[in-house]
Amino acid sequence: MTSPPQSDDDALLRGIDALLRVERLLERVPTPLTVPQYRILRMVEAGGERAARLAERLAVRKPTLTGVSDGLVQAGYLARQTEALDRRVVKLCLTEQGAAALRETEQAYLERFRSVTSQVSDPARLLALLAELQEPNPAPEGAIAS
Repeated sequence: MTSPPQSDDDALLRGIDALLRVERLLERVPTPLTVPQYRILRMVEAGGERAARLAERLAVRKPTLTGVSDGLVQAGYLARQTEALDRRVVKLCLTEQGAAALRETEQAYLERFRSVTSQVSDPARLLALLAELQEPNPAPEGAIAS
């Protein structure tokens, strides 16, 4: 007996289930950072960012970013710096302590994700496809905070 053909929606829902499973696996890895904190530090590491721009790139609302980044500043992982030419502009910058926490978290995530990718027939293809999803797309209006 053969199973009925899978609809596009069924395939998409299975893809969503898989992505959510991977996120849950990463959330359970013991690290100094939560997944949202990790995402912020990764973006800030690429260069000091204004909060509004960072929120846009992460597809979260600015108040969500502010709450998480406030905690990262209090923990000593991020610092706020004003621009010399316009003191109203405040950028988030990674501290040495933040860089150390980021490296530790990355190593733990790499270890966990390697075990996930080893379960598929073509890990390189999976990683290439996931990299395509990483390309920046503007967040839809009213993006849900993560």
